[in-house]
Amino acid sequence: MSRLPLLALCALLALSDSVAHAQSSARSPAEYICGAPDLATLCKVIKAAGNGKGATRLKDTKAIDTIFAPLDGAFYTDAKKVAHELGLKTFEEIFTKQKAADRLLQNIIIPNQAITSAAFKSGTYKSLLGQKLTLSSAIFTKDKYVASEEIKATIKATDFEAGRSIIHKVDRVPVPDDFL
Repeated sequence: MSRLPLLALCALLALSDSVAHAQSSARSPAEYICGAPDLATLCKVIKAAGNGKGATRLKDTKAIDTIFAPLDGAFYTDAKKVAHELGLKTFEEIFTKQKAADRLLQNIIIPNQAITSAAFKSGTYKSLLGQKLTLSSAIFTKDKYVASEEIKATIKATDFEAGRSIIHKVDRVPVPDDFL
């Protein structure tokens, strides 16, 4: 039996895997987020933000950013706090207030750095909004966190490539105390 068909099959599988990887990383962060069932609320916020600075950045496949994407449950947990910090009566208003939606998006992006979990270093970074985000790690576990001035979020899933950016899924919404 010839090994040529087996080698050809292996080469074809390797090629299809690299094409699939290239296609996933060619998607913008917004496309990744809107395709993830556990990020549906964040997708709605991106759509509500229109062409604001944060939304535009998330739609750019060439931007090199770190994005802390709150899971759907995070918005439920932090709805009152997010609404209060954005000056909204209820969280649901964010879907009709473009500026508020975009300010939230700007605060979950660390611009010009795609920080993978392997390159994760504790320290303070500036969000696209210019607010402080602090990255830290637990001492006795492998848990990693991102904290705004008000909320500390646990990073639940890491290293999703989208364009040239890295997305980490978090269990809380990192909003700063002085949002407006």
